[in-house]
Amino acid sequence: MAKLHSLDTSLLLFFFTLFQAYPIPAKPKPTGFSLDLIPTDLISGFDSQIPNQTDRIQKLVESSKSRAHYLETISNPSASKVHLIVNRFNSLYAVKVTLGARRESRMLEVDTATGLIWTQCQPCGYCFNQSDPIFDGRRSLTYRKLPSRHRSCRTPPYKRANGQCTYGLSYGGAAITRGVLSLETFWFPFGNSFYPKKDVVFGCSNDNQNFNFDKSRRISGIFGMSRSSESFVKQTDKVILGRFSYCLVAIANTRNATTSVLSFGSDVYVPRNARSTPFASVTSSPQYYLNLLDISVAGNRIKFPPGTFSLKPGGTGGCIIDTGTSATLIAPPAYGRVIEAFQKYFQPFNLRKLRRSGFDVCFELRKSFNEFPSMTFHFQGGDLVVQPKYVHFFDTVANFFCVAVLKGSTKTILGSLQQQDVRFVYDLNRNVLFFAPETC
Repeated sequence: MAKLHSLDTSLLLFFFTLFQAYPIPAKPKPTGFSLDLIPTDLISGFDSQIPNQTDRIQKLVESSKSRAHYLETISNPSASKVHLIVNRFNSLYAVKVTLGARRESRMLEVDTATGLIWTQCQPCGYCFNQSDPIFDGRRSLTYRKLPSRHRSCRTPPYKRANGQCTYGLSYGGAAITRGVLSLETFWFPFGNSFYPKKDVVFGCSNDNQNFNFDKSRRISGIFGMSRSSESFVKQTDKVILGRFSYCLVAIANTRNATTSVLSFGSDVYVPRNARSTPFASVTSSPQYYLNLLDISVAGNRIKFPPGTFSLKPGGTGGCIIDTGTSATLIAPPAYGRVIEAFQKYFQPFNLRKLRRSGFDVCFELRKSFNEFPSMTFHFQGGDLVVQPKYVHFFDTVANFFCVAVLKGSTKTILGSLQQQDVRFVYDLNRNVLFFAPETC
């Protein structure tokens, strides 16, 4: 028995030494994950609110101009009062996020121009209707209010009140959200399970007025992805390595229930044929500015003077890439020259001119005509070629088409319609945007 006891002791010492020499590896922390990027048409039903394609185009025109006015205002304090009605046409894509100890899912509209992540919360003084239960932090063991001494509570629109960090964000058109900055665990897909990211700062909004996101009432807030410190991108920087990517599925394909994918960190890949351009250095604004040098129509450069699209002192000018704006807007006087280039291109084809849908260049759509021009944005370091089918709006029922470019105010905004079927990779650590054509 003594020998047996000695043998057992020796085996224990052996395995103890072995485990010290070769420790069991800890479960690795994820550095990448992906979320479905869902066109809001899929959420509400493609034609649920718009009777025909012509009315749909008109709504998209109106929302693009409204969104552009909003971007002008938040990046230029001297701009006139914004009038933005927040609805399903202003932000075109949504993601489903999981939060709280109970791992509750909520649908949030993606916004690359603003920072705060927020959802409606109980107890709610004034909330818009949503199909999912309103989030209640009192039922989540991982929820807590952000201490008023927290660094995030030191700058507007956040302020200390009654020992809490409160906020009030106005989206114009009387749309406003008020609430309390809070901390909660968000869960991200990793393999076959979910990985928790603790203490994510988000807005628990309990006073939300004049919002009308989507008819199905699935959307409960906003998923901020700008460069501001409170955005999802900045808060998860160590996890996602400062990188995210998307490839927007063609809107025509949303009838077939096709979604895009929003990827982060190691899930992001840069195509071999990708071009790149640096983000412009703009410390006063969290939006994604690019250095636009020139524009081509049908391969012919317009040859704008240097500095035409540069950001000016006081916040005017500049070029922004934005997923929440549908049609591209070009600031005057450059807009006039771009329109002239399109008119000059179409002139030899003797197409009948039409005035439709808020666009300045529209023609009768002939079945035999297929000579539509491309449009190229010449950025610093790389050219983004927009294929003809994404340069134009087509109405095959009313038989007309329009160049899907609008007149902006002071800023040029690359909208989501002209971003379709292109892989975009935002690498914030390298301060670079990569892009390459791809069938999304």
